[in-house]
Amino acid sequence: MTSEQDERAFRALTRKITRARGLACDSYKDRCLRRRIAVRMRARGVHTFDDYARLLDQDVHEYDLLLDALTINVTKFFRNLETWRALEPRLDALWTARRGDVRVWSAGCASGEEPYTVAVALAEAARRLGQATLLPRSRVDA
Repeated sequence: MTSEQDERAFRALTRKITRARGLACDSYKDRCLRRRIAVRMRARGVHTFDDYARLLDQDVHEYDLLLDALTINVTKFFRNLETWRALEPRLDALWTARRGDVRVWSAGCASGEEPYTVAVALAEAARRLGQATLLPRSRVDA
């Protein structure tokens, strides 16, 4: 198979996954997506993207295993602490610009740690800016 054929087969497979399960494959880096799909292909003894697409047609449970391999299955408070530290000045600026009226949506949170981390980070921004607490209209929906 040429690299052009391989690329076409990969694109067809990712479109198939998106249609079947709604996973936005185009939001992943190709290298990461290819690597994670390859893990499932090896586990099933499949060598080409076309063959893996056919396997998905035959075994719908494989979609679940694939999605588990593609998605992040970790939830905890302040996961990736360096990211939260980098966000501090932006949260301060946002808090100031919006006068504390900040709304945040945490999509895909499993057990609520991420949205509560956002609430703690915003409370810390309020504290840094001289406000004792979050405003009464502030809330976290998890």
